Amino acid sequence: MTIGPGKKDAKLHSPIPRRLRVQVDYATQVRLQGCVFPAVGLFVKTKLRGAGTRYPTFATPLQATPSSELAWEHQVYEFDVTEGDMYTRVLEFTVHRVNCFKHEDVVGRATLPLSEFEENRLSGVMPKHLKLDREHLDMELHVSIEVWNRHDVADAAVRECWEHERFVPFVGWSKAHLLPSDLRAAFRAGNHEGSEMEDVVGKTPDGHVETLGWSTGAWFYAESFGGPWHNSNARWPCRRRQLTQVCRLEKMDDTYEEPPPPVKDMDADLKARIALVDLSIEEILQKHNVQVADY
Repeated sequence: MTIGPGKKDAKLHSPIPRRLRVQVDYATQVRLQGCVFPAVGLFVKTKLRGAGTRYPTFATPLQATPSSELAWEHQVYEFDVTEGDMYTRVLEFTVHRVNCFKHEDVVGRATLPLSEFEENRLSGVMPKHLKLDREHLDMELHVSIEVWNRHDVADAAVRECWEHERFVPFVGWSKAHLLPSDLRAAFRAGNHEGSEMEDVVGKTPDGHVETLGWSTGAWFYAESFGGPWHNSNARWPCRRRQLTQVCRLEKMDDTYEEPPPPVKDMDADLKARIALVDLSIEEILQKHNVQVADY
């Protein structure tokens, strides 16, 4: 869809709400030098740049790089922006490397203007392959973007479940470490539990479709799966987190959206009220044949 210059200029300041949904998928052509043990790891930070509301920076988990392709799970981020933001702001993706000495440095960055996603909003999920700004790197970052309007958001359905893991010293966290005495399966949603998430959360709600994947909440830690739960890991052996997937209707909303009415200028409104009072006084004086100058 092509937008004329005049109409596009008006959209630069449009306050119509949008939900920008971003998924960091995977990186390809990963060729990094590092120590023999442990393997070098990568993580990606995602930030919304530009003037407007400030949002937190999202980061993927640190992922080891044993091969030339590196994937992340459950990395879906949401930004509540305006139509105007979609024409004036950009997404910035920064790839960080951590070496065997725990030293962190920036491998490269990629920026992504949002205007094309607003103009092609009804296309649904739009994948992008991003080259980093370092010429000597062939690495590409693969992300997926979609943009919802307020009707898409209101009609969405949410699927949720809990993920459980246990810690084993010198081995780490894993669902495979859960004990029979824990009375917890790897995943639980309501009264349903099991070792596979899809078996627990059930089917996508009628009339809705999966677009992006799942997003994760923070980990909570405890001595046992009976709680109490803590938001920091102080050598607790059990942990859980909530996984969430938002599904939209099969057909995206394409109704024309009127912008909300402008906020009244209080100063201008006050001046108008004073002018009306002054006019009323002048009319009263003239009615009684009193000169304004004398008054």
